[in-house]
Amino acid sequence: MNEMILFSIVDHLLPTLYKQNTTYHKAITIKICVCCFIYKLAQGANFLTCNKLFAIRKSTISLVLHEFVDAFIYKYKFLIY
Repeated sequence: MNEMILFSIVDHLLPTLYKQNTTYHKAITIKICVCCFIYKLAQGANFLTCNKLFAIRKSTISLVLHEFVDAFIYKYKFLIY
């Protein structure tokens, strides 16, 4: 995937997916969220592979993927329907 396309997706979804860091842990960046989703979609990888590749816990990967899909549908619903 071209890096410009990745940054374009990140810029479009930034207001919807932005999270703040807390005192206990850092938030997952939107770039990692988008990369994780695209990798899972393209490769059909399981959560353990994404866990090792992106250094995200398996339970968090599930949440990240669902949040990404919700944000994508919210942002681009005019293209879907």
